[in-house]
Amino acid sequence: MEEYKHTATDRQAVAPVSVGKSGLSASPRTDVQPEGILHDCHKHLSSLASKRELKGSKRRRYARALLTRWYLLERLVNELSDSALPVVNTTWLSSGISDPQSRWETLSNLASGSPTDTPIPSILAAPVGYGLHRVNGSAFKLLAELLETVQVPRSQALAADLGNYLEASCGVPYTDVFENHRAVAGAVTCGLLYDIKRTPINSENRMFRRLADLLDVCDLLSLERTETLLRHVEEYLDDGWYRRARRLLKTSAADTATMPSVSKCVARLECADGSTTAAIEACQAALVLSPESSTLHTAIATPLAIQRRYREAAEHLQEVVRLEPDAAHVSVDSERLQSLNDTLSCSHLPGQMPEIMPDGMERDAGRFHPLKLSLACYLFRKHGTLLIKDVFDQSLIEACRVQFMQRYADYFGKRNHRDALQIGSRRFQIGVSLDGAFNDPGFYGNPYVLQIMHELIGRKVIIGSTVCATSLPGSRDQHMHKDHRALFTQDADDPPMDIPPVAVTTMIPLVPLDEQVGTTIVKKGSHRLSRKQSAELGEQVPLVSTGSCFLMDLALSHKGQGNKTDSVRPIINMVYQQHWFADNKNFKLHPPLHVPAEEYDKIPGRYKSLFSWADQPFARVNC
Repeated sequence: MEEYKHTATDRQAVAPVSVGKSGLSASPRTDVQPEGILHDCHKHLSSLASKRELKGSKRRRYARALLTRWYLLERLVNELSDSALPVVNTTWLSSGISDPQSRWETLSNLASGSPTDTPIPSILAAPVGYGLHRVNGSAFKLLAELLETVQVPRSQALAADLGNYLEASCGVPYTDVFENHRAVAGAVTCGLLYDIKRTPINSENRMFRRLADLLDVCDLLSLERTETLLRHVEEYLDDGWYRRARRLLKTSAADTATMPSVSKCVARLECADGSTTAAIEACQAALVLSPESSTLHTAIATPLAIQRRYREAAEHLQEVVRLEPDAAHVSVDSERLQSLNDTLSCSHLPGQMPEIMPDGMERDAGRFHPLKLSLACYLFRKHGTLLIKDVFDQSLIEACRVQFMQRYADYFGKRNHRDALQIGSRRFQIGVSLDGAFNDPGFYGNPYVLQIMHELIGRKVIIGSTVCATSLPGSRDQHMHKDHRALFTQDADDPPMDIPPVAVTTMIPLVPLDEQVGTTIVKKGSHRLSRKQSAELGEQVPLVSTGSCFLMDLALSHKGQGNKTDSVRPIINMVYQQHWFADNKNFKLHPPLHVPAEEYDKIPGRYKSLFSWADQPFARVNC
């Protein structure tokens, strides 16, 4: 602690001041009165919470949390006005002693008049609690013994030391500090606030420790009322502070453990930590005691849904509707769970293609509900393929079709092309330039598709290639194949390793895929098997309308059907992949990605990261 030197005049200006029922006596230092400290510290925290340069920092996060709990601190500090405990006086501090126990011994010696080798510290005008807080090193530790919210054995040694300190610093006999423990706790809190106010903003570590200590104090004060405790636990869960939420629940009184509202918080916490089984068990135990609690029925539905036990979750929500007929939103959630259960059940049928489609509310929001997103990712990981229905704008797909048919008409009559890869009878893979209608965020950054890619591959997902698999009239069926051999294996026929998706092909038809024009036959589950093992699997035939698409893992077995019509069948293959992966098999005649420089500049900034591969040296990408 830095040394403060005062003149004799300063010492006279900080004469002992006490607080009685009549209020504070006159003092030349109003900034160290409880009201002044509360006001100044609140102003300081408001400044920290609003500073743009502190956005996302720990200090800003703590400051915002403290402001929502400020009423607890005001309630405790304001109790000093009804206490006989002195608040402001000359406070003895030892800046040269770091060990808390040595500090207490030094203060006891000073109080009893015993000799001490420790240099007498400087005199500082501050609340008595400032000295208590600084000597002990933590206001929370002191309040944990002073307040009755935490049942801990009272330390007689601590009581004696506190009494000696108060008598030495205030000049007032104070033999049993625990008789007026809330007054002492308020003084300590006031001292911590004073310390925060005085801490320079550039003292990162010191400021963080003080803010964390003050938030610990708020947690301690919230234990006095169950409703306050639960509100703060909910806030911590909303903000992602799971450690603090768990600590609050663990230190709450034992008789609140079976309360429905507490069990609901426990369930949320366990779900946030990924322990859905523990969350279900906690709710089930509480339901035995409170079977008619709508809170518990609501709470258990979430972990059940996360485990894809949709039918059970829907039954609990239906019970909520029975108990609370006005809970209309619960009825909507119950219908969503029934729909998810039907989707899951159908996906397991042998000839059925796993599929999802956004509902009305999801279309309004422009993204899938978290439960549907979780199910979509589960289905893709399990089957290696997924049909996503009606997520692209029909007019955009039509514009892309018209542009493709006009620009690449020369490819439709020739058999061989130098810059197009032949992938079967009258079937070519043509590199598509990302310009015109194709240079549209609704095409390469479709919110529903991109939401799934972020979950499957990660936030650093990139577009590795954009080509068009073009089947001319009269083309025949392909042979069953995989677009790429299994990664990290010794032999091409080795079964793929059980790893997260590395590359996902999004197949976007520019014309409707039906029995005549043909489609791409897939074998769900083959992405986890070798080619030989996949031969025994059944086939699925996705019939896809324009505006829809289907996903394929790079290791999925599939084959294109022949085209029995007189028109071209163009299907855009857009591959989303890990940024470190490069497909060196399928791009020998043309680059995987073609983005003209002038078109790259038109891409919105939020989507430019999708094309970051184009900026890497030696990448076979035109940009």
